[in-house]
Amino acid sequence: MHLKSLQTLRIEECELLVSVGGLHVLLSSLRNLAVLKCPGLFTLKSATADVAIDILDVDAHGLSSSLVHLDGDNLSLLPVLLSRKGLASLPELHFVNSSQETAFTREEEEWLQHLPSLRKLIFDKCERLPSLPSNLTSLTRLKHLHMWDCPQVSLLPTLPMTSLECLRIEGCHPDLEQRYREGGPDWDLIKHIT
Repeated sequence: MHLKSLQTLRIEECELLVSVGGLHVLLSSLRNLAVLKCPGLFTLKSATADVAIDILDVDAHGLSSSLVHLDGDNLSLLPVLLSRKGLASLPELHFVNSSQETAFTREEEEWLQHLPSLRKLIFDKCERLPSLPSNLTSLTRLKHLHMWDCPQVSLLPTLPMTSLECLRIEGCHPDLEQRYREGGPDWDLIKHIT
């Protein structure tokens, strides 16, 4: 079985899945990858992480130029998901249905900074997430930041104002929406963004 023309792969609700070793050989044209509700897949960190996430080892297996969209639900896994140098070319990252209840760790924030090509960052239905990464200014190509249904997020971090073209805030903390709506106390910070 060859999956060399497969462009989209969704791995979802596979709680007992702990490895996808060898699958990378079949996915040379993968453009969209979603890894959702698979807690066992990323339980192996440090030295064994390479075995657990062969599919994401884009450096060694040529996926870096084709992968354009990554969906994930576990924000605490940023160091695992984003540790491959090939992901430096990833243009779109979408966190959806996350149950994370804590702010980003220092390590997670540092890994996020290693995405120089990131153009779109989406937080969708992250109902327990208390805040976004504290400083997004190093994402100098970020054009779109969307936050939908993130009711605990009450403040925006420092944003990359020179590149950001689109900011969408819906279903977030009422204080956040009031601060940044037209006429709000922080409207002047974002009024140039559509």
